[in-house]
Amino acid sequence: MKRRGKKPEHSPFDRLIAEVRVTNMLLAASLREHLGQSEIIHILSTQTNLSAKEIGNVLGTSGATVAVTMSRWRKRVALQEIKSEPSEQEPQIDAEETAETTLRED
Repeated sequence: MKRRGKKPEHSPFDRLIAEVRVTNMLLAASLREHLGQSEIIHILSTQTNLSAKEIGNVLGTSGATVAVTMSRWRKRVALQEIKSEPSEQEPQIDAEETAETTLRED
């Protein structure tokens, strides 16, 4: 039978975890002044071993929101890589070759 009025005891480890969570939330709040949530999620997902749920806890959002944001970042990066790769069908134009041709024509 539970005794009323007595608070459950917490180990020093529980207290440390709570303090780390508060510190992480404060750091995330200060980052929000300079970066958007998606940028913060990207940084945390690439620079830490935190899961989407853990990142969500730090930022005060759901793990699902973090997972969707991470997926969108991966798609965006993949599209940028595709756009930056030279196409096999498009001939590469050499600036020196173009300059020589122009000089010969004059």
